[in-house]
Amino acid sequence: MSETQERKQKLKKPKSITITLSEPVEWGDEMIESITMRRPKGKELKMLSGEPSMNDLLRIAAKCAALTPRQIDELDAEDALALAEAVGDFLDSGHQIGKTVKF
Repeated sequence: MSETQERKQKLKKPKSITITLSEPVEWGDEMIESITMRRPKGKELKMLSGEPSMNDLLRIAAKCAALTPRQIDELDAEDALALAEAVGDFLDSGHQIGKTVKF
């Protein structure tokens, strides 16, 4: 893939993703039915190791979705896995090890 094609591909990456919950969460007077999460930034990735744990991915998801850890804890397992997978998808679409990045 040429550098121009790579740049165009990067521009098409979504800035956020919305996940419709399979099991909505009642939170006070509010019913959380979907979660919109923005792409992670460097500040959220600082604590990651080479192989992030589920806890790491859910902490990043909470920060990127402006949710509290307690709200994340109340998610159905299927929905928590979907959030963790979305974070992983954002991370996989980033820079590949061994490739040169030009700024």
